[in-house]
Amino acid sequence: MKNFNSKKQNQLLNLGFTLSISLLYLMTFTHAAIGKIQSPTTPEWFIKSFQSTFLSSLPGGLGLQFGIIAYAELLLSLVFLLAILLLVVKNEIGQLFFNIGLLGSVLMFTSLSFGQRLVFNFDSSAQLFFYAAFSFILFVSNRVLQNSQSPVALEK
Repeated sequence: MKNFNSKKQNQLLNLGFTLSISLLYLMTFTHAAIGKIQSPTTPEWFIKSFQSTFLSSLPGGLGLQFGIIAYAELLLSLVFLLAILLLVVKNEIGQLFFNIGLLGSVLMFTSLSFGQRLVFNFDSSAQLFFYAAFSFILFVSNRVLQNSQSPVALEK
């Protein structure tokens, strides 16, 4: 009878898991970033939503904050793209970029959730909270998978 839990099969399953999740985040953040970056000005809906909050009085105003969100999403897209490319070539470095991307996603979704709470859009805030929590759970799960496949863990 074949052993279906071989080390090689576990590594392939982990690679498939990491690649598929990376692709999902890559598509999510790339689409969001491109939509924002292509906008010639800060959208009116963004200004209307946040003009009565303390965010509008910060240096650079709402335009700067919209740009920061757009370029942070673009940066996360690049991190997940690097993770995908490096996972195939150099798995350890690809895993590092994947973990950085997941932690960046937690920060992004948490900050977006905070913004939605500021404007009393509690449904969107709750949804973004769950995105952040899901990203954190994926991060922890991936760390557990990585540690279970380390040479030290395999010796025990």
